[in-house]
Amino acid sequence: MKASVIAFVKNFSAVTKFFTGSEKIQSYPVAKTLTSVMEGHESEMTEILTDLEKDDQTYANRIAASASNVTRVAYPLAKAVEDIVLNSGDTVSSKKIHFTYTQMMSKGSGTVLAGAQEILEQSSKYVSNLAGYKRGQENIDELKEAIDQLIKDKKDLTTYNEGRQKKADRLDVVIGLAKKCVERADLFVETIRIDYPNIHKGYQDVRKSKEEVPHLSMIKIMDSVTKEPVLEATVSVYSTTRMVNGQPLKIMERKTGVNGLIRVDKADYDVYRVVAKKVDRNDGEGMLIIADSRPVVVEITMQKRDFN
Repeated sequence: MKASVIAFVKNFSAVTKFFTGSEKIQSYPVAKTLTSVMEGHESEMTEILTDLEKDDQTYANRIAASASNVTRVAYPLAKAVEDIVLNSGDTVSSKKIHFTYTQMMSKGSGTVLAGAQEILEQSSKYVSNLAGYKRGQENIDELKEAIDQLIKDKKDLTTYNEGRQKKADRLDVVIGLAKKCVERADLFVETIRIDYPNIHKGYQDVRKSKEEVPHLSMIKIMDSVTKEPVLEATVSVYSTTRMVNGQPLKIMERKTGVNGLIRVDKADYDVYRVVAKKVDRNDGEGMLIIADSRPVVVEITMQKRDFN
């Protein structure tokens, strides 16, 4: 949730309370009616914000656990099939299976799912050869069940995020209505400025008050040896649960400044893969898990390349 939205809702609440608490303001029928409308908007915005900021780690934790389980079950099958294919003389397919599993180990849940489905298909082809590795159909079935669970957990997270988006869309609508109320409140207070200068001054103080801006989640890119900030590294953040045109959804891409920091201000609750790139360094990777409203700091190290 954007800090500016939270600040507006808090300031609007303060304006509403100022109107409600002033007997002189409430003695004006037009102001009393406006106050009633403002209280309705305040209540709805506060309720939506509370829902959007609830500390709920369930979905992110479930996906992380399911992806880990898929990787655990897929490993022995992948290595067995890799050996079977290699012994048959098909080095290309063997390397492909090895690459698939290596990618599963280092990437997000989207890559884990795609890799596991490939391993499942290959294992089914060589089910009769798996007995020599003390593996068989029951292990293939176990992998299928683990894959199905990961798919379900990812769908649940998608549904959850869709529900959050609907609430966020409604919040935008109510904020628009609330801003119009503030304009009317400003105008009304001006109409009584001469009669009640103290009320006018008090209202202006409320309108100018600045709410504390919540801290944002941060990504810190550092040198692997010195731990000094890495300048001008390109940092990309990808969802591990959402896809666009068959590719992981990229929610942001920015370059680090002198402090090596990137602020994350557009992320929903999700598990994200973070990739840092720079010409003179090996890529750095990490996972960013946003499961509630608390800020998260992810530290990623990058190693200098040896061009000798």
